[in-house]
Amino acid sequence: MRSVVSSCLVVAALCGASGAWAQDTSDNDAALGAVREMIMYARYEEALAASRGLLARTDISARQRNETLEILAIAQLALRDRRGAEATLQELFGRDPDHRLVDRSSGPTVQAAFDRARESHHPPVHVVLENASPARMAQRQAPLVTVRILEHADAIDELRLSYRQGHEGAYAHMTLGMSDDRSTARARLAAVEGDDGYTVGFFVEALAPSRATIGTLGSGEEPLELAVPEASLETSALRTDMPLEGPEAASTDESGGGVLTQWWFWTAVGVVVAGGVATFLVLGPLGGGSELPTPTLGTGVLP
Repeated sequence: MRSVVSSCLVVAALCGASGAWAQDTSDNDAALGAVREMIMYARYEEALAASRGLLARTDISARQRNETLEILAIAQLALRDRRGAEATLQELFGRDPDHRLVDRSSGPTVQAAFDRARESHHPPVHVVLENASPARMAQRQAPLVTVRILEHADAIDELRLSYRQGHEGAYAHMTLGMSDDRSTARARLAAVEGDDGYTVGFFVEALAPSRATIGTLGSGEEPLELAVPEASLETSALRTDMPLEGPEAASTDESGGGVLTQWWFWTAVGVVVAGGVATFLVLGPLGGGSELPTPTLGTGVLP
């Protein structure tokens, strides 16, 4: 019954469209576990076929591919296919020079074969990376580092970015996010506060599942550089604590508002208006050809 279930899991994992990297890899992990079970029950021919089926997929991770190569080599050794096992081990340790057996229950013959292959120092795959970041950004914003992966993207477990803002200080680290087709990787860095321009120094390391370095772009001694310009008038916000120049300065006090926002201005306006109204009421309207009113008490001469 367990054999039927294992075979069904493998078939289910191997069906589906190849090339869909964004697909959940849990199906591949299930298939990998099923193939390991075939090895456990000495079903080496089935394990051989299932392993090759998994390796034909393009949506498995670097870790899953390396573990599948391990299973394939174990099956080949069990079937006394020494030449096939040597080729598989050469590919495995070329992809990951520090790979260690995941299946710790393997017998001494298998462990010895893996140790010999590791010590043989097979030529590693050379992951080819290309810097696609501009030498200088067009405007001041959070810098974006972009890297193209030209060769052996399927061997990469992580692209680690090391960077520093300026020419001195320790490097900080973060992981570049890969695109679904694993052709490019990007990381957005936090912008430095202030308006001054600065330079980002960075380098990239391609890491295998064992954390062995299988490709580099730049180095700590000779980092790549990305220049971030100073803030322009269009991109920088106006600051209210800076004094104004020109005619506008006369209408602004220390509180930052114009005279129209001050209480004393409107008080003075009110006094002037009130005085004008009182004068109008006492003297009456002027102009328009009207005469001044005649006094009602007559005239006289004071002694």
